[in-house]
Amino acid sequence: SLKHEWMPLASVPLRFPIELTAGVYRATLDLILDRHAPGSIRITLLQDRIEAGRVTFGPGEVKVGERNLAALEHGTWYHLEVSGRFGAGSDRQLSIVMNAEDGRTWTTQLPYSKYDFDRPKEIQIIGLGVPDTAVQIDNLVVTVEE
Repeated sequence: SLKHEWMPLASVPLRFPIELTAGVYRATLDLILDRHAPGSIRITLLQDRIEAGRVTFGPGEVKVGERNLAALEHGTWYHLEVSGRFGAGSDRQLSIVMNAEDGRTWTTQLPYSKYDFDRPKEIQIIGLGVPDTAVQIDNLVVTVEE
C-alpha cells in the first residue's frame, strides 16, 4: 500500500542473453486491487529511457497506452502478460493479455510509442494511487525466448 504522498517506484533491470539477436520477451504478473481502498500502478517497459508503452492498472480500469482494456473489480485477482518481439522479426508492438480469476480474458496490441525501441532493459512499476490505497503484486516473471 502507498504509505507516502510521493509515488513509489520499483525498477527491475532486465538482461538478455548476448547471443540472442531476435526472439520474444514476456513479462507476467498477478495483481489485485484492495477491496476497500483500491490503488493504481503503472507498468512501463524501457530501453535507455525509450518507452515501449504503458499499462495502467486501477483503480477502476486497465488502460493500455490511452485505450481502455477492461473494467476492474476490487478484490479480484488478475494475471497480466505483456510481450513483444525483438530483433529482425519485431513487429514493433506490445501484446497484452489479461485474465481474471473467473476466466474472463482481454487482449490487445499497442504499437511501440517510439520506433527505436527494440527490447526492454528494465521494467518499471510505479504507484499512482493516493496514500492508504493498495494494489498487490505477485509472481513477477520475465522470460526471453528464441
